[in-house]
Amino acid sequence: MTAGGLAQHTQLISHMGNLGRWVKVLHLLAKMRTLRLQPNVITYNSSIHACGRSNLWQQALALLFEMKHKYLKPDNISYNTSITACERALRPDLIAQLIAEMSRTSIEADLVTYNASISSCEKISDWAGALHVLFSMHQRLIQPDVVTFGASISACEKGSEWLAALDLLEDIHRRRLQANVVVNSAAISACAKCSNWQYALWILQDMEAQELMGDVVAYSSAITACKKGAAWESALELLRDMKQVGPLPNLITYCTSISACERASQWHAAMWLFEELQGQSFVPNLIAYSATISACDKGSLWQQALWHLEESGLLSVMHAKCCTGWVLVLTFLSSAVANRVANRILLVPMAKHSLFLSLATSAAQLAAYALLLLSRSWQQPSGRPFLLFVADFWIPLFLTGLCEGCFYPLVFSAAAKLPGGLVQVLNQSIVPYTVLFSALLMGRSYEPLQLLGVAVVLLGVLFAVGMPLGLHAESLEI
Repeated sequence: MTAGGLAQHTQLISHMGNLGRWVKVLHLLAKMRTLRLQPNVITYNSSIHACGRSNLWQQALALLFEMKHKYLKPDNISYNTSITACERALRPDLIAQLIAEMSRTSIEADLVTYNASISSCEKISDWAGALHVLFSMHQRLIQPDVVTFGASISACEKGSEWLAALDLLEDIHRRRLQANVVVNSAAISACAKCSNWQYALWILQDMEAQELMGDVVAYSSAITACKKGAAWESALELLRDMKQVGPLPNLITYCTSISACERASQWHAAMWLFEELQGQSFVPNLIAYSATISACDKGSLWQQALWHLEESGLLSVMHAKCCTGWVLVLTFLSSAVANRVANRILLVPMAKHSLFLSLATSAAQLAAYALLLLSRSWQQPSGRPFLLFVADFWIPLFLTGLCEGCFYPLVFSAAAKLPGGLVQVLNQSIVPYTVLFSALLMGRSYEPLQLLGVAVVLLGVLFAVGMPLGLHAESLEI
């Protein structure tokens, strides 16, 4: 009965784990403990697999630790599923610890183990770590496959290590492994990042010799290498090959080709490609327009440049940004003027009406911010994101407004009884208040240099108002 119940629960956990239903898996595991059914290694492996598929690497490692705590010896599958969970969580440090633990417990790490480790290094652009794992495989006489080399080359591509990527590609050929399109594309992209267009073209030619059809990514990466290497003619040849034998170029391919011609001051070729781009039913993006306009500028074709500028909508965007800039300037100037008028002119004669002054100042600032919101809503008619933000965070926003409403009467009441110089010190209290508000309510973190800047501002104000009157007058005369 007990054995049947254990097998039934283990089979059910394995089924739920394959479906990714980790909550049901953990519920069944807890139910087994209640029924006093001791989970075996297969049960734990299925549970770890379910947690790993759902990116619950902490829970997966906790189950692995629970196995050892209950004197169950984890096997190769236990560690590999845990390592795969850590690989999805981008934790190569934990993977290295698990591999070391496998070595201490005499469990052989296999190809799956090392591939997961290299893939984790590739995802965080740790090319040195990936090559270190690959070297460890050579030491343990574990033969890498195409997946191993593909992840290692991709890691080198992200780290702009094109020489290492080419060495790995040569190693694939020496081992008589068949490099697929993805592996070759990663090597071409590594060459493109370092402007080595000759090697990128060599890889494409080698793919053709192996009767391996390059995809759009491979050709686009090679054209990018030609663009960075000022080889615009080679870029156009690649584009012509794509149109003749495939794969068909996409918008990115055309944009890269136009940029290659623009960099080489070949404005006629850039304009021809732009017209061809429009004839292919592609909608030109900002990159295509910018490269074409720049090419027209280099060819002294200012009329065509203005036409493309108007067609792209950049003129309206620039006009809207200028209007926004003026609105921002007027907004903060009006707010500053209202604050200074209230503090410098009206505060002394109306010391007994500090509540009225605080309400008037708040009304002026609200009007300024309302003007800013109206300007943004005019430029972007859809105000749904703003309304959703208010709906999600109405409690902290309400508390903020309540604090502001209590803050202003206290400021004016205290400022009316302080010497004029200290009023400015009191005004600067808004700086640490803003920092504290954003850190506590909005979860923002500040660097030490930013906090030092806040302290310098406050110290500067304190020093300015604390200067002796005579020294202050002398500094003004100078």
